[in-house]
Amino acid sequence: MLNRTAALVFASATLLSGAAFAQAPAAAPALVEIADTVTVPSLGMTVDQIDDMNVYSADGTEIGEVGEVYGTTADAATHIEIDFDDDNGSTYPDRDDVLVPVENVSNAAGRLVINLTPEQVQALPTR
Repeated sequence: MLNRTAALVFASATLLSGAAFAQAPAAAPALVEIADTVTVPSLGMTVDQIDDMNVYSADGTEIGEVGEVYGTTADAATHIEIDFDDDNGSTYPDRDDVLVPVENVSNAAGRLVINLTPEQVQALPTR
């Protein structure tokens, strides 16, 4: 009976610790900073043009600012580092250095817009 109780306690603890880990942000991938002269094709802009731009949600609310642009190689951008701010009525988390995949950012008439929910942003890794 004691062994059975110990096994149940161990199994419960294992399941609970797994749930806690599932909610933690993902680990940051190995990235290098991209040079200012490199163009991000999907945005039609150079890294220098993107640097320090404001970032908006799909509804037009300003939600942050670009920090740096990173990639898995020095000539191909894969992530944009964004400092999110919960001012301006934003529901996005107040988090700095969030690595947003480039495919989740678009150039809408010169504005950088992300297509992620606040919950999705919370799960992204930071630098």
